Amino acid sequence: MKKIIFCNTSSKEMLTGLLEKNKGHQIILVQLDLWLKDFSATDSVILKEYKDYLSIEDCLGIEKDALAFSRNWYKVQGADFTVFRGYSLGEMLEVTVLEFFIRVLKNILLIKRIAESEPGAEFIIFDDKSLLSRLFLNFLSDNRIKFEKVNMPARPYASESFETYRVLMPAGSIPGIIKSSMQNIFWAVVNNSLSLMANIKRKSRGKSRLNIYFDHYKGYYTLVERLFKEFDYEVYLPQPAIRNLKHINFLRCVFNNRVRFYPLRYCKSYLSDSLLKEAKQLPDACWKKFISSPGFDKQFIWKGVNFWDAISNELRDRYVAFFSELVLEISYAEYTIQKYKLDTFLMPWDDALFHKSFTSVAKRKGLATMRYQHGISVRDAYLPMPRSDKIVVWGKAGTDFYLDRGISLERIVVSGYPVADLLIRNYSNFDKVKFCKKCGLDSSKKTVFYADSCYAGSTNASSSHYDTSQVLLKFINEVNKLPDTQFLVKFHHGDFAEEEKIDLVRKYNKALNMHIFRWYSDIYEIIANSDAVIAEYSTVALEAMVLDKPVVIFELRHKGMGYLSPFIEGMGVILVKKEAEIIPTIRRIFTDETLLNELAAGRKKFMEYEGHVQANKNSY
Repeated sequence: MKKIIFCNTSSKEMLTGLLEKNKGHQIILVQLDLWLKDFSATDSVILKEYKDYLSIEDCLGIEKDALAFSRNWYKVQGADFTVFRGYSLGEMLEVTVLEFFIRVLKNILLIKRIAESEPGAEFIIFDDKSLLSRLFLNFLSDNRIKFEKVNMPARPYASESFETYRVLMPAGSIPGIIKSSMQNIFWAVVNNSLSLMANIKRKSRGKSRLNIYFDHYKGYYTLVERLFKEFDYEVYLPQPAIRNLKHINFLRCVFNNRVRFYPLRYCKSYLSDSLLKEAKQLPDACWKKFISSPGFDKQFIWKGVNFWDAISNELRDRYVAFFSELVLEISYAEYTIQKYKLDTFLMPWDDALFHKSFTSVAKRKGLATMRYQHGISVRDAYLPMPRSDKIVVWGKAGTDFYLDRGISLERIVVSGYPVADLLIRNYSNFDKVKFCKKCGLDSSKKTVFYADSCYAGSTNASSSHYDTSQVLLKFINEVNKLPDTQFLVKFHHGDFAEEEKIDLVRKYNKALNMHIFRWYSDIYEIIANSDAVIAEYSTVALEAMVLDKPVVIFELRHKGMGYLSPFIEGMGVILVKKEAEIIPTIRRIFTDETLLNELAAGRKKFMEYEGHVQANKNSY
C-alpha cells in the first residue's frame, strides 16, 4: 500500500521511527517547511516537494486568487470596517494577509493534487495543531480519504515569510560610562552639532528648504543628492546604535553634516492612555464586525474547499492582532512628523507596514511622498499599487513596470542606479594582489565570486525555504572539479540559513577552493577583485556589470526566480539552466574572447535599460 507522509520541522525527529513502522510500504515523503537532506531516496522511499505538484502557472493563479481574498476578507459589502481616524488599516495589512492566503491556497492545492494523483493512498499527518495540519486534516476528513493522525505537542505558528515590520525596536546598547538615561542628551548634542556645522557650510540659502525623512537602504545615499540637489535640504535618519560611532561619522560625511537622527522606537510620552486603550480594543471590534456580517464564512471557499474552520483561529490571533500595532505606528508617524517638521518622505517601494504608515500620514497632511526602487526590477503582476505621489525608478525597466500597471508618467521619476556613484568612485581602481594578501587568497589564480541567494520567493507559491541550499550543493559539486580556480562565497545579509550553508561548504567542498565571506563583508570589494561573478536574482549582477565583470546567472531551480528575473541571454549575462553547464560556462568566460566581447556589448545595453547607467559611466 502507498503511504503519503507530510513532513514538517516538528516531525523530523519522529520520522525515522515512522518509516521503520511502515517498512514494506511504498512511501512518499512530502517536504513542507524542511529539507530532508538526511533521507536519501530509495526504491521504497520517494522524496517530493511543492515543485513536484505545482507549476508556475499554478503559482500565478494562487497569487491572483490570494490577492482577491486579501482585499475582500476585511470588507463587508464593499465597506472597509477597519478604518481608524481616516486610515484604512486593512489596506496597510494587505501584503501580510496576501502572504497568509498564498500559504493557505498553496497547501489546499497541494493536497488536492496529491490526492488526485495517488488514488487509494493513505495519508499520514503530523498533527501539531498548526495551520497546515488543520488544513490537511479538514480536507481529508471532508473528502473521506483514509488517513492516520500522529499527535504531537502544539507548536506556535511561525514562518519566515510572514514578518510584519514594526516601529518598536530596542535601543542601541551603549558602551563604557554612557548610561541609558543619557541617550537623549547624547543625540541632542549630536544633532545640534550637525545643524551648526551644516549652517556654517551651507551656501545655498536662496534655495527652498526641505526636511527629508529618508529610510536609506544599502548604498543608496547618493539618491538624495540626485533628487534634491536644487534644494537646501536636511536629511532625517533613524539613529544607529550609539556604539556604532564609525557609521554615524560615515553618515555625517555622506550628507555633508546636513543630517539629523531620530529614535526609531515608541516613546510612551506621546502615547495617551486613551490611545493605548483604543489600540487594544480595535482588533476585537473589527473581528466582531466581520463575523457578524451576513454569510462571512461563505467567502472562504476555494476550488470547492471550505477552509474557514481551519484558518479562523490563525487569522484572528496572528493577523487581526496586528491592527493594534498599526494604530501605534500611525500615531508614531504623526508624532515624528510634527516634532521634526518633516515635509518630504523618501522610502523604498517595498510594502513594509512602517513605510505604509508614514506614507498614509504624510499624504493626509498634504506632504510630498516618494517611494524609490530598492532592488532589481521584478515582474510580479500582483504587487499592490504604491500610494506615494512620486515613484522613483532606476531606468526604463522600472518605468515600464509601472506604466504597465496604470501609473501615469507624471508620477514616475528616473534616478539612475544610485549605487553606481559609490562603485565608480570607490571601487573602480582595485588592487587584487593587496586584496588577496589580506584575505589569504592566491592572486595568481582566477577568482570567481558566487553571490548566494536567500530568496526562496515568499510570494512564489511553489518555493520551498531550502531551494537555495540545494542550488549551493549543486554548485559545490561542480566547484570540486575546478581545483585551480578559487571561488569566493558570500551569503546574503538576510539569510537565516547562513550557518547551515557554511557547514555545507565545509563538509562538501573537498577541493578546498571555496572561501567564505560572512554577510557583513564588503560585497563591493569582493566584486571588484573578482574575475567573474555568479548570481541568481540579485542587484549583485548589475553591480558587477558596472564594474565591467562577466556575469553568470543561475537558473538551476525548478522555475526558481526565473519568471521574476530581468536577466536575459544576450543582455550582458550567460544563463546557466543545468548543473552540467556550470563548468563549461566558467571555462568559457576565461578563454572565449568572442563571448567576452558579446558580454561587454550586452552589458552596456542592460545597464542603460535597467539602471540608466551610461556606457561612459560619467553621466547618469
